[in-house]
Amino acid sequence: MKLLAILSIFLLTAFSSDLREPDWYKNGDKAYAYDFITQNIKKKQVLHLRSNQESVKGWGTIMKNISSKPFKGKKIKFTASVKTEDIKGWVGLWMRVADTKTNEIYAYENMVSHAIKNTQDWRDYSIVLDVAPESDIVSYGVLLNEAGKVWMKDTKVEVFTGTSPEIKVNKAR
Repeated sequence: MKLLAILSIFLLTAFSSDLREPDWYKNGDKAYAYDFITQNIKKKQVLHLRSNQESVKGWGTIMKNISSKPFKGKKIKFTASVKTEDIKGWVGLWMRVADTKTNEIYAYENMVSHAIKNTQDWRDYSIVLDVAPESDIVSYGVLLNEAGKVWMKDTKVEVFTGTSPEIKVNKAR
């Protein structure tokens, strides 16, 4: 009986840890039109988002949320290596600085003005935003607008201390 109780607790613990929300997840206005796959290639995590329909009038994203606390009052840089195939619309890294209590968006960038299009081999991309002291969350990822396939790896978020005129930042309105 005691062994059965211990086994039950072990199984409940094992299954409950699998039920927690993953670090990266799929979202978007047409999230159902995309498949999200995590792959391990050469011991590296590769995130893959692909449309499961030939034509999509909307977008999907692979995204992650982190606390803005360590970045408040600073610039933050999101970098990732991205590969695309058969893009019908466009792809871009995106990042948003916001307050979850008030739904205020303090800064946003999605690379729409310098988007990734068509089929492209692996290339590193970066975007930079100011992190408002009032914010509490930074959300970031890769966005696929319309149909196609996108892969993302080597993601990194860090404090940015330089100046970079080639990075265009779109502030939220």
